Amino acid sequence: MKEEIYKKYGGFTTIRTLVISFYDKVEKNELLAPYFKNTDMSKLIHHQTLFLTKALGGPDEYEGRSLGEAHKELKINDKSFKTVLSLLAEVCGEHGVEDKDIELIIDKITKLKDQIVSK
Repeated sequence: MKEEIYKKYGGFTTIRTLVISFYDKVEKNELLAPYFKNTDMSKLIHHQTLFLTKALGGPDEYEGRSLGEAHKELKINDKSFKTVLSLLAEVCGEHGVEDKDIELIIDKITKLKDQIVSK
């Protein structure tokens, strides 16, 4: 099923476009922007594109840190996590991703919450 999502929406190029649009919104969001103020966004966009490509059934070329390692120092809270999910769903909708597929994507990321949100 997840491979269908990757292929259905045009593969790597579409995922990269979604990631770029997502981080445009993140950088404008008062709650989320501070998490990224010292971040090389082009590098992050590249890593996130590879990560989502893998997560949605595309080729596995991701060589970044584990989710837990990448997020442990950020002290991400539940509200920030929910805001990320909301912005991602919004971006997906704006780029023509069907509601049922948005739900699958959000569900997949929600399952990773324990590796992202600080305890």
